[in-house]
Amino acid sequence: MRTASDFIAALTVDDSLKATQMQPVLEALMPWLQRAPAVEVHQLARALLVANTRWHVALHDTLSWLAEGDWPALVAAALQSAQVRGSMSEAERTVLEAASYQQPELIKPLIATLAELDCDVERFEAEAQVQSAQAAMHLIFPARYLDHAIAWIPRHWHPSWNLRHSPERYRFGGVGAGNCQHCGEPLQHLISLPASKVFGSDQPADQTVHLQLCLSCMESGVGELHYRHDEAGQAHCLNAAADGQLQEPDWEYGPLRATEVALAETPARWQRQDWGQSNGRENLYRVGGEPAWIQSPWQPLCTCCGQSMRFVLQLDSQIPQADGADAHYWGSGGMLYGFACTPCACSAFITQYT
Repeated sequence: MRTASDFIAALTVDDSLKATQMQPVLEALMPWLQRAPAVEVHQLARALLVANTRWHVALHDTLSWLAEGDWPALVAAALQSAQVRGSMSEAERTVLEAASYQQPELIKPLIATLAELDCDVERFEAEAQVQSAQAAMHLIFPARYLDHAIAWIPRHWHPSWNLRHSPERYRFGGVGAGNCQHCGEPLQHLISLPASKVFGSDQPADQTVHLQLCLSCMESGVGELHYRHDEAGQAHCLNAAADGQLQEPDWEYGPLRATEVALAETPARWQRQDWGQSNGRENLYRVGGEPAWIQSPWQPLCTCCGQSMRFVLQLDSQIPQADGADAHYWGSGGMLYGFACTPCACSAFITQYT
């Protein structure tokens, strides 16, 4: 398949076709989108919007590569057809919900109209509930480190995986320092970042903060995990059990596989991402910005001062483990969220999953 017309003919077919029959078409679509002329990507998106097939994932994938200048016309077309009908098709909803993240300035003036069409506009009715003081940056891993594909979906096809990054590298994964005060097991290292990325831009430029946690306690349902950092940036556990006795974890985990990562400045289009819309395709390993929540927003309170903590980072699932076992999943395949309290030099972690 070489043109938008080829994909339009293949995708706008009888909905009775099984997903396995469409798999070759969807497999061919991803590499085509990466190199297709903008006019053909727009042509395909418009055709899938009008056809409203059940292959909405193809439309969503196409929207990830739609040129910035083509969004206003597509949003207008989706809204107009929904207003004429008095209800919203799945394809129209796909376009408008994708626009709400990728092109929010187009959607904000339409909140009242969308509400009348039963479109979820809750995210625009209030400011972001939990947000970092800094714009989002994406973690960029070495090639083949995250060598996992969801079914046949290539892991690094989406634009958010291919952002231009800085030459600096930061230690990720590996063995931590110290022991967990809840279970007694060694802590695992997550990532070492400049202090400015954790505690704010006014931190010394040469200071590093080592974020680490107990994976065993996190996955055993202990709840929020809190740590205090010393002058060297090392984390010390604050999670002692109420009775002061060490608690054996339900599950034991070793460290994540050690590597080095880079940070990429995130363009405006991908500053806001949605875990559900991502569907395993997008890069959701991020520092700063706004969390991509799976459940309701959850902002830990610092155990030292009682104040709300600021969002620092999020890590998606499927990170390889050092022992060569299956990739690590947060809960049933969710996200890890990290937070910080600058005055107390503390960090905290929570997970969310379905």
